[in-house]
Amino acid sequence: MFKILLPLCSFFVIAQQPVFDGIVSAEEWQDAQQFSIPYEIEPSDNGPAHYKTEVFVHQVGNDLFVGFLAFANMNELRSSIRSRDQIGGDDNVAIGIDTYGDGRNMIVLGSNPDGSQFDLKILPNGNNDEYNLFFETKASKHDNAYHVEFKIPISGLQFTPAETLEWAVVFGRSGYANNTRIQMINFAYDRSNPCVVCQTPDRITLHNVTSNKRINLLPYVFLGQVVIRKMVVFNNKNQKVQSDSVGFLTCQVIRP
Repeated sequence: MFKILLPLCSFFVIAQQPVFDGIVSAEEWQDAQQFSIPYEIEPSDNGPAHYKTEVFVHQVGNDLFVGFLAFANMNELRSSIRSRDQIGGDDNVAIGIDTYGDGRNMIVLGSNPDGSQFDLKILPNGNNDEYNLFFETKASKHDNAYHVEFKIPISGLQFTPAETLEWAVVFGRSGYANNTRIQMINFAYDRSNPCVVCQTPDRITLHNVTSNKRINLLPYVFLGQVVIRKMVVFNNKNQKVQSDSVGFLTCQVIRP
């Protein structure tokens, strides 16, 4: 009986879903899209990356999970728990996403090895612009690597809805080697081209996601003046009756 059932069981494969705990394990991410960061662009000019970095991207419903497995000399690691967007010179990993595929904007979401976050928008001319998106990060440190996991609500991003989406992505990492700051990226970087996301060959594929419509609430002050005017009227018995009439004299809306 068991000899018959066991071979049949091998045909059933259970899809793995990442456990969002800050630990990137191969078993949990086996169904994910996989990438790497093989180039060093600072101080080297597109030389081989000083450290190996593996990246995993997996969609679960309307959430995008991203896992970084960043091998490192942990004695040179620089990281502390920081306020948002204040990671300074810490080691960090980041994903950049072009949701419209036109190279006009790249949304960058990053974290240091303690899970402290930063986010920004990179414009086509290479300048940075302020950007804020709610996303979650969890991280852990190990003997020869640190792990960072991102949970990004896809519906919080702005994009053109479609049954299947293909977004250009950039994966970056900053760290230290021999007390020297190094920058690593997933492609050979052309410094003469300010559009970073235009150069990446990597794409992620998403299915059946929706975009939330943003409603901008504009604060304003409503100023009004009310007047109560005394009036004398006669009733049906030709007797004088005093009445109040309410009216608006002025109305003004001020937007800051």
